[in-house]
Amino acid sequence: MAGSIFAMAETPALINRIQNAALPVNRVATMEYSHNPATMLYSDSVSLSSIAVSADYSSLDRAVMEQTGTGSRLLSIGANSYRKLSKDMAVWGNASFTTGSYRNIKWSDCIDYEYVAPYVLGDDTGGNLTTQCYKFSGGIAKSVNRWTMGAQARYRAEIAYRNHDPRIKTIVSDLDVTIGASLEVADKRILGVNGGISVYNQNCDLDFYNPVNDINTYTLTGMGTYYRRFMGNTNKNSGYNSIGFSAGAQFLSTDKSGFKASVCVESYRMKQQLRNFNNITLGFTDNLTVSASASYRWNVNNRLTIEPLLTGFFSHRKGTENLFGNSTGASYDKIGSNSFYRHNRFDAAIALPIQWTAGAKTYITIAPHSSFSANEERYATPLRKTDVLHIVPGVMASLSMNRGAWLWDMAINGEYRLSHSQEPIWTDLDTTSALGACQLNNYSMLDAESCKGDIRLNVTRHMGPVALNGSIFYSLQHYRSIGNTNIAGISVGVIF
Repeated sequence: MAGSIFAMAETPALINRIQNAALPVNRVATMEYSHNPATMLYSDSVSLSSIAVSADYSSLDRAVMEQTGTGSRLLSIGANSYRKLSKDMAVWGNASFTTGSYRNIKWSDCIDYEYVAPYVLGDDTGGNLTTQCYKFSGGIAKSVNRWTMGAQARYRAEIAYRNHDPRIKTIVSDLDVTIGASLEVADKRILGVNGGISVYNQNCDLDFYNPVNDINTYTLTGMGTYYRRFMGNTNKNSGYNSIGFSAGAQFLSTDKSGFKASVCVESYRMKQQLRNFNNITLGFTDNLTVSASASYRWNVNNRLTIEPLLTGFFSHRKGTENLFGNSTGASYDKIGSNSFYRHNRFDAAIALPIQWTAGAKTYITIAPHSSFSANEERYATPLRKTDVLHIVPGVMASLSMNRGAWLWDMAINGEYRLSHSQEPIWTDLDTTSALGACQLNNYSMLDAESCKGDIRLNVTRHMGPVALNGSIFYSLQHYRSIGNTNIAGISVGVIF
């Protein structure tokens, strides 16, 4: 890549590029360019590539959601590259492999629970899931005169399994393809549009090595409800599939200056099929998400830069359960449907990164930030409803020091989550059952106030044509009167 051709006398050039890419104000600006492959041509002016090995650990005193478990132990190796072939063309790519385990997952036979929920098979026995995940992505952008065209694709393949009854084996295939275009409408100002399609499949198989067991699998329909007709350990196989579409628009600059904004709309229908019952579609969700962001770079003087950022997100999920009559042989006739389940979420956030150049290649950034979220979940019959609001103020501070062949990056972040909720409604929920206890646990974690602190240290050392990099990360979140969540990570790699 471009960094590998620098001779030793020019070694600071690679360190300078790494430092500039990592500065908080530049990361904020770069986010706006990642939605559209055509605008990726302007996301950076230089080439950087990296190969890294990382280990990540998380441990929760209590699961935030029992369906997502109490932590993970993951080991990854990955390669990333962004290369400017010329001022008119750029290519980029990523490849990674991750292995490890998700800890103590209950009430879900699948991974990606928050994507496919609420129609899943589940049981209260639970346990650890061993996982292997492969990810690949790549893209290209090319400009001709005032127009730029781009395309990119992402693919993920993952297998996860459990080695005790009920023994789960789940396989995921997830593909996203996006194309985009942009037009330079004024000096250094571009208008972009993009569209994409996503295809998702997950197949889940359950098995029992012990033929004499009292483990029931539940066909869950949301908020502690389930389809009684199809419960029991004869219901062992399920599938989840969806086709989704996305569209977006951007107003950006070719040099990250001034005002930048983007909006993206996505929709998909997720279906749950029961393989043991002639592949009937027991339920499906219609999903809509809208995300938007806007930022403005204000270079106050040659030492002070401010990049305020506003973001917004809205999601709506509507669940529909199909009803089936008496089976005739292997045939199940659909006799109706009910749309009992709803889940709406709204998030808004503001951040104000203020970067001060404290000396030669030394940058201090202070970024106060705050977010608001509203989370409403509802099941119509029997009536169950939760409604929780969060306000999360916080502040981040970072220091970046370039000392010749050495680059030091340090950052700390602190925030406090305030919570307000209406009285939840749990009509006919058996709170003494394991499924009822799961619902109460998930709600208590959602409604809890918490404080959170993060710290990160990143050290880079130039050596010959490359730079060696190491980083450590630790995060502690304390839920009042409940417990803690600990997350830690370490990585080592090479950048060129």
